[in-house]
Amino acid sequence: MSAIFRNLLVMRVQGGSLELSTDFFSFFCWNSPFWNSSVTLSSSTRLVGYGVTFGSVGALSKLCEEGRLDEALQAVESMQQQGIRLSTNIVHCLLKACTRKKDLNAIRRLQVLIVGSEVDSAAGLHDHLIRLFASSGSLLEANRVFEKVAKPSVYTWSAIISANTKLGQGERALQLYHKMQQSNVKSNKYIYTAALKACTETADLTQGRLIHGQIVESEFKSDVVIGNTLIDMYAKCGSLEEARKVFDGLPNQNVVSWAAMIAGYAQSGNCRLAIQCLEDMKQHGLKPVDVIFTSILAACSHAGLVDEGCRYFKSMREEHDIIPSIEQYNCMVDLLGRAGHLNEAEDLLQTFQSDIIGWRSLLTACR
Repeated sequence: MSAIFRNLLVMRVQGGSLELSTDFFSFFCWNSPFWNSSVTLSSSTRLVGYGVTFGSVGALSKLCEEGRLDEALQAVESMQQQGIRLSTNIVHCLLKACTRKKDLNAIRRLQVLIVGSEVDSAAGLHDHLIRLFASSGSLLEANRVFEKVAKPSVYTWSAIISANTKLGQGERALQLYHKMQQSNVKSNKYIYTAALKACTETADLTQGRLIHGQIVESEFKSDVVIGNTLIDMYAKCGSLEEARKVFDGLPNQNVVSWAAMIAGYAQSGNCRLAIQCLEDMKQHGLKPVDVIFTSILAACSHAGLVDEGCRYFKSMREEHDIIPSIEQYNCMVDLLGRAGHLNEAEDLLQTFQSDIIGWRSLLTACR
């Protein structure tokens, strides 16, 4: 009987009959020898874990792919209730589904399935859970997962430091970074990047310089991503000289490098240097992106450079095929309003669907 069942289930899964195959699964398999059998659903779905094969993983995968995560979790929960051991293959299937859906309750259910099971100590599972909780906005639960890891790997440290940085807990991220160093775990480029972003968020220039010194002594001293993050950190912390030194020291500046440097000059009120940096970038054969024009237009607005601002705004469409965003239109309204060109600012507001910022800029200029 189990051989007949296996063949029917395989035929229905491969033929796309998911509804019938899952009904078959629910009706038949809990007390069937099928659980201790090896079933090949396709060349890539023969999945065996810890001595037990979960032959229905093809049906489980289909449920996950179709967004029916709740049904997939119910099937696996029923499996565990029957005393059938969990495999890493099943867990990874559910992890992928949770990553796509970002359903916090589903992630919690998956964590319950994992904790205390045979796969609880499998490499990388806790890293996945940390990222899942963080991406769903639950940093508290991400931190709790981390705290239960006896000996975090560099990937686990990377996951938790990045999670805290992304969710606005820069100080906590830096505390974790220093704790990692004390445990003699060697940093990777992702940890350095997250730690530098934490310094930017907390405006901690001292820590930023300390981490920069460690990077210089590492294999990542010429990494362009880390270099760009350093430029951004120094510029936003008010040290444009150090930002420029890092910029000039990069073996190859990309668009992100130039954008970070231009934004640094613009935010500090050095409009002329921001414009010169943009022109130098174009001389190097690189095409500016929209975020660069946002920096330039904002700088022109604060410096009162109406002609330059209008010229760059016009060049977005005519020279670079960039459709201005609401933010860039608002910069132009602010530029014209600050310069006393109220009629032009109001006319411009009528040409796009502005948010409250554009109208507020115009009303402020009318005072």
